[in-house]
Amino acid sequence: MNENLSLWKRWIEENRGKVSFAVSLGIILLLDRLKIMTFDSVMPYLAGTGIWAALWSKKTFFQKKWMLPAVVSGVAICVDLCIEGFLAVSPNPVGILKFLVMYGIVLLIVGGFGFQIPSEKFPRIIHVIGCILFGLFSSAGNYSVFEKIALPDRTFVFFLLLLLSFFSWSVLFGGALNAFHFLAGNMDCQRRTQVRFNIFFVWGGVFLVCLICYFPYFLTYYPGVIEYDSWKQLQQVFGAPYKNHHPWIHTMLIKAVYHIGFSLFKSENRAVALYSLCSMSMLAFAFATSIACLYRKGVKKSWLLFLLAFYALSPINGMYSISMWKDIPFATFMLLYIILLYKLVDNARQQQNSLLYWSAFVPVGFLVCFFRTNGLYMFLLMIPFTIYLFRKRLKPAIVSLCMVICLIVAYKGFILPYFQVEEVDLIESLSIPAQQIAAAVSYGGDMAEEDMLLLEEIIDTSRIPEAYLGSPNCSDAIKILVRETDNQQYIAAHKGSFLLLWLRTGIRNPYYYFKAYVDETFGYWYHKVRACNVWATYIFEGAAGLGIERECKMPGRSANIIPALITWYRGHFDKYFSCGIYIYLLLFGFLESLRQKKENWFAAIPLFCVWFTLLISTPLYADLRYIYAIHATLPFVMIILFLKDADREAKNLSPDIDKSVQKG
Repeated sequence: MNENLSLWKRWIEENRGKVSFAVSLGIILLLDRLKIMTFDSVMPYLAGTGIWAALWSKKTFFQKKWMLPAVVSGVAICVDLCIEGFLAVSPNPVGILKFLVMYGIVLLIVGGFGFQIPSEKFPRIIHVIGCILFGLFSSAGNYSVFEKIALPDRTFVFFLLLLLSFFSWSVLFGGALNAFHFLAGNMDCQRRTQVRFNIFFVWGGVFLVCLICYFPYFLTYYPGVIEYDSWKQLQQVFGAPYKNHHPWIHTMLIKAVYHIGFSLFKSENRAVALYSLCSMSMLAFAFATSIACLYRKGVKKSWLLFLLAFYALSPINGMYSISMWKDIPFATFMLLYIILLYKLVDNARQQQNSLLYWSAFVPVGFLVCFFRTNGLYMFLLMIPFTIYLFRKRLKPAIVSLCMVICLIVAYKGFILPYFQVEEVDLIESLSIPAQQIAAAVSYGGDMAEEDMLLLEEIIDTSRIPEAYLGSPNCSDAIKILVRETDNQQYIAAHKGSFLLLWLRTGIRNPYYYFKAYVDETFGYWYHKVRACNVWATYIFEGAAGLGIERECKMPGRSANIIPALITWYRGHFDKYFSCGIYIYLLLFGFLESLRQKKENWFAAIPLFCVWFTLLISTPLYADLRYIYAIHATLPFVMIILFLKDADREAKNLSPDIDKSVQKG
């Protein structure tokens, strides 16, 4: 009996991290079930991180000198959670118990981790920046709650509540960042054994597993998913004038595959099905390449299996693999771009020849620029980072960047005009400024008479309130009004005047500008906002006129399996995840990588560039497809950020290490 007990204790000690994770997960799910702390807020994630770290650690993080500030801060934080609607309390025993449980969790995060400021200067700066960013996101994202309580009459109370929220979330995230620092420092994702399998065998196995897992989606929704945007591209395939509103290069890919499919099978449905198979293969190719790269770098099999499960089993990837959207090839090329960047930096550290990787960097860099409009801006933003990363071996980097830029100039300056491709209209890139001006007009803000006259040149100002107030989270209504006036050339001819109009209106109406910006973008930086669109499952009705229609290939009752799966998954996704959660995870990983002075911090920069382009130009507040590139690449990037010995190939691991581990 005692022997069995000691074996259990030894097993728990050896697997302390996994056991503590399972226990903390169980606690969080129980609290959610009891409605004490639900996933309507980010609190369960912060609490789970703190509980996991506390259980894993053998020592207490509490310090006596911080107990009084922690107790006072805990009360303030719980009050803020009540105000924001994340903690429902009532003057009865159950309500009081809920408050006390939440207070205990807050005290654990704040008292145990919240005031543990790093002693070194650089980590301390990174930590403070993280606290400020998360505090801003969480307070600004929920401004509407404070607005209902205090505005329009009690402006001081509004700002006081906003300040309380900023303080509360800054302290909570500070504790979670410190807890995550402990967890990251105790997790090792690299194995200590040599590579056993041929790298091409690993790549091929992952590729096939992904395709097999995507095939039920393909058969259920045969020949694929054709949403409205896809239908507009198919119209160009069938002879409509070329437009670059949706990437022309993607339209040409659809056209090439469709014509090959139709010439082979003499069927519109089979031609579209061929494109779906190509899309599935592209995703599988990129996913297989990422896992093969990590396997070669010595990442543990358990981590690789988790990554494979995410790639192959996620219904999001399954549905996107058969959707005729630009976001799928863009995500593919983004992942390949980050893999190439990582391999090039790694080879430069080891002073290895990288001619093959630089040769691949040129076409991948070009393709990532033009499969989404923001891809070009991402690449341009990455140029100074690329030069910095390869400052010691600058020549191949400069040559490759120049080649990509030459291809960009040739594509935009010669190829698009040659094929008479109509470029995107000007208002499409002005979504956020247009929404901010429309908000000032719609809410009765302070608008100068000359500014209203200038707006009359491009839009019917009498219709702005109806259009904006009916859709404050999407700029389409305002853009349609501008297009109806059909005078966008006036904006182009008077850019300076409209820029000054935007600045003057913002100075007069700062709150309305803030409100409009938050309403247009908060889905990409605030955890509480659920994605308005996760995936599509239909074929747009206009495609029927092109001979394309739904034709399920799954036999009998099995045709209901995938629809039931995605319905179940959508409910869980809406409850536990959001577009903002992806950004939080990315920020957590990046900040911790900088704090630990890891070498691979740069792997997150391309994703931040994509995110930044959304923050300045998104037409819709929370659409998963807009950040699908982040969704698809984030797991790979998170592992890369925490590779401990980045300059060591798994195949070159010293056998002495293995022996010492075995002896220990």
